[in-house]
Amino acid sequence: MQIFQQPYPYFFQKKRILKIAGYIFTIVFIFLLVFRPFNIDETEHRFPYVITALIQVISSTLIFVIAIRGFNYLINDKVEENWTVLKEIGLLSFVFLCIGIGNFFVRNIIYNNANNLSWHYLIEELTHTFLIGVFITIIYTLTNTERLTRLHKKFAAQVTTKPKEKPRTETIILIETKNETESFALSTHQFLFAKAEGNYVEFYLSEEEKLQKKLCRITLTQLEEQLKYVPAIVRTHRAYLVNTDHIQKIEGNAQGLKLSIKVTPEIIPVSRGQIPAFRHVMNG
Repeated sequence: MQIFQQPYPYFFQKKRILKIAGYIFTIVFIFLLVFRPFNIDETEHRFPYVITALIQVISSTLIFVIAIRGFNYLINDKVEENWTVLKEIGLLSFVFLCIGIGNFFVRNIIYNNANNLSWHYLIEELTHTFLIGVFITIIYTLTNTERLTRLHKKFAAQVTTKPKEKPRTETIILIETKNETESFALSTHQFLFAKAEGNYVEFYLSEEEKLQKKLCRITLTQLEEQLKYVPAIVRTHRAYLVNTDHIQKIEGNAQGLKLSIKVTPEIIPVSRGQIPAFRHVMNG
């Protein structure tokens, strides 16, 4: 189905993993306490049910954090740009597989059963994990995709149909780079956008309606600091700084927004975290 190939935001950045793990811990623990699923036989428990549930949730949460951090260690930085609904479901299915296996080995701690480490209970733990996890993941991911897509498309339409302001006055700013010989005077009127390339930034400029590129040794954060007093220029992504005066088209999807800039075919992303700042600039 086409929806599985749609772009989807990657939520599991390093800084957010523990926050997400906290939500999972709370939700699953409450779920186990309230519903007591899967016909639990408490006569086999070594501890009161509350302690048993707590051990299972702690185990599941730790496995989630380890699995996601391991995945983040292996992937490159562009995973967010290429992430899709299908990849999200696939990653979480793998995580639930790991959790199911982990819960299987935890059985010896919480259950007094001679057959704890048997194929029967391995299949049971995997089945229980998938019943709770994968079904909820699919429903939530598909629903969230539709919600985010509608939200971002609505904002894109509002901005696109808004009457354009008169072009702002041209400003010349001296851009100081790490190599003094590369420092240069930048016309904000000619500046389209800048793109981070490792320890360098590539400038995209419009000179007489023709695209020009310039590579300088500077970080995007340093460039952003030097251009912070130019109202039209905004950070849209960890790798992009854009002059909003040159935006020709705005489109939305679940990941955020996509910008088309004049005289260049490159599509520039506006990540979800940067949308508030972008909205502020576009709304004047």
